[in-house]
Parts: sequence; structure tokens; C-alpha cells
Amino acid sequence: MLQQVGKFARLSLLGGTLFYVALGAVSAKDQDITGGIILLEISVATLFHIHAYVVNDIFDLELDRTEPRRMDFPLVTGALSVTSAWIIALTALAGSFLVTLAELSPTSALFLVGAYSGLTIYNIAGKKAAVPILTDFVQGCGWASLVLFGATAAGYISRYSLMVAAYVCIYVVFMSVHGGLRDIDNDYRRCAQTTPIFFGARPISGTIGFVTGNLLAMYVSVLQLSLVLLGVAAPLFSLPMAAPGTLLRLAVATAIFTLSSLMLLRAFRAGTDFAVSRTAGAGHLVLTLYGGVFVALPEVGFTALIVLAAVLVLPTLGNTWFRRAFALPYRLSAKGHTGRPR
Repeated sequence: MLQQVGKFARLSLLGGTLFYVALGAVSAKDQDITGGIILLEISVATLFHIHAYVVNDIFDLELDRTEPRRMDFPLVTGALSVTSAWIIALTALAGSFLVTLAELSPTSALFLVGAYSGLTIYNIAGKKAAVPILTDFVQGCGWASLVLFGATAAGYISRYSLMVAAYVCIYVVFMSVHGGLRDIDNDYRRCAQTTPIFFGARPISGTIGFVTGNLLAMYVSVLQLSLVLLGVAAPLFSLPMAAPGTLLRLAVATAIFTLSSLMLLRAFRAGTDFAVSRTAGAGHLVLTLYGGVFVALPEVGFTALIVLAAVLVLPTLGNTWFRRAFALPYRLSAKGHTGRPR
């Protein structure tokens, strides 16, 4: 039962949603991060997360019915009806606005509207638009608006808040690429419009692997470079080089983004081996998400860093593919990959 609830609400990905809001909060100017504010932001972010993933599953239900990896999802099996799913989603939406309007500022509510709007447009037009890059960026803007919700709930939007929002927007666009490659076999058969397919990626007949091509490689290279520049430039131009810890922060940021880039390269080169490709892709997503901390670093104190680590690392450990990503270096030398997840 708990496993089905976890799949339905994507609880294994909740850490990412909480992290976006936390990044917004710790990047805010004149921040006042009390225990009460933390609980309010966690509550709204969790309700938003439930709504986002439940509504996405409703709109993608017909595609999911032919996707082997989602055969045991509650909506696909019929364990939960579409009507019940809508009730849960709308209740979560209403709850998030009630909390925001009652306890937080009208500005926070405005950014929450932006977050819901971006994801709603994506859910309606995603995998149907002729140019899926556009809907990917609309979704990214929705999640970026959630970052600014976090900033306005804890203080005022700073330039670092805007940089974090831009970082999260690009990161979410990257997630769409990874998701499109993961589901490419079913999406291609069902004529879904995704960014990997738009750029020429194709499934390998008779397998669950894929080939990408130069156009997609160039596109993801631009996305990765944009994230690296944001992640490294923020501390580089915002902190005095003579300040204690500045060089250490830059060194750690450089190491994380280097490893992230290597994981991305491995994910694309291992397209014929599903297990390695998806595990490396998960590693790229986790490390790149950690990189968002360095965009907000000029405003982040020690306590805020502890909060960020807690809201991301603990829920992330519940995700099977993220856990496997940390063990990937030890698995690459293993023989006998079947191309299927174990």
C-alpha cells in the first residue's frame, strides 16, 4: 500500500521539489528562515509536488498504459480512478493556496500561481507540441517560479534568487531530455513529440536502448555549459577571492560539475545499455542538482546549508536509480550487462 502511494505521489522525487523551494529561501535578501517558515514552505512544496505529478500522470495516462515501466502505477492498474486522482490533485492545489494566503505574502501567492500555470500548460501541450523545446521551457519556468515562491516566503528576491531560478529552469529542461530518452521506445511508437525525438534520437529496434545523434548532443552540451557557468560564475563574481573558503567553494563546485559532465557523457555513450545509461543519467541529475547550491552560496550560511542537505539527501536516498548512480563507478567494469534494469 505504502509503495503504491509512493509511486502515485512520486515521493522518491520529493527531495528535488523541496530543494527548489529551499534554494529560493536561502538565496533571498533579508531572509528570516524560522522554524515556522520552514514548515510552511515544506507544506506548500509537498502539496505542489503531489498536484504536479498526479496531474501529469492523468494527462499521460494513455501513453503510460503501453509503457512497461509504469504497468504497476495505480492509475494504470485501475487501483485509483481518474476522478479520485483529480480530487486529490485539486485538494492539494486548494490546500497550497490556503496555506499561502493565510500565512505568507500575496507576492508568494502570485509566484505560486506562476508555478501552477507553467506546469498546467506543459501537462496540456507536453508531448503534443510541434516544437517540444518550448513546452519544456514553459515547464522549467513553472518550477523556477516555485524557487521565487521560496524566496518571497523567506525574504525578498535577490539577484542570486533570480540566478537560482534560471538554474532550476534549465535543470528541469534537462530532466525532460533524460525522461524523453528513458521513455523513447514507447513515445516513438505512440508518436509522442519529445525533445530527444525532435532532435533525431531514435529507439534501437528490439531493445530498450537508443541512439542520439549530433543535434541532441549539441543541445545538451549547451544546457550543461549554461548550468556550469551559472554554478561557477556565482561564487566567482560574488565572493572576494581573498575571503576564507572562496577558493575551496570554487574547487568543490568545479569538481561537482566535472563529475556531472562525465556522468552526462557516460549516459549518452551507453545508449545501447539501458541500465548503465539510466544510472549515469540519474547521477548527472543528482550532481547537477547539488550544483545549484553554489549559485545561492553568497547568501547561504552554515545553518541554511544543513537545511539544504537534509531536504535533498534524505528523500533522494529513497530513489532506486539515484542510489545506483552513486555506485556506478564500481559497476562500470562489471561484465554481462543485459541492458535492462536489475
